[in-house]
This record gives sequence, structure tokens and C-alpha cells, in this order.
Amino acid sequence: MELLEQSVAEIARLEERLDEAIAATRGVIRQALVRRQDRTFAIQPEMERLGTVEVSVKELLRNIARSAAVLGAESAVEDMS
Repeated sequence: MELLEQSVAEIARLEERLDEAIAATRGVIRQALVRRQDRTFAIQPEMERLGTVEVSVKELLRNIARSAAVLGAESAVEDMS
């Protein structure tokens, strides 16, 4: 009978430790999720800014290409003269 009581007590302690481990794991996961969300919010403005910069650079490149085409055409006309 004593052995049975010891086994039941050990099982109870094991269940308590498992519950604590599960709670700790959930806590770590919750903290990691919060950190991840914080980082996402922190980089969002930078991502938007970089998107704007990308549009500006593409427009600048188009303008440079147009200018080069115009200058090339003017140079070709001058060469014909």
C-alpha cells in the first residue's frame, strides 16, 4: 500500500512539473511572439520609406534614359550637319 501511495505522489509531482514546463514554454512562446510583432511594427515605417525611395529611383532612371536618348538624337543630328 505504501508503494502505491508513493507512486501516486510521484505521479502527482510529475504532473505538476509538466504543468510548470508547459506554462513556461507558453510564456516563452508568448514573449517571442510579442518581440516579433514589435520588430514588425518597428520596421514597417522603414519599409514604406524604402518603397517610396524605390519609386523615386525608378523615375530618376527613366528621366536619365530619356535625357540620354534626347542627347543621343541631338548628337546624331549634329553629326549629320
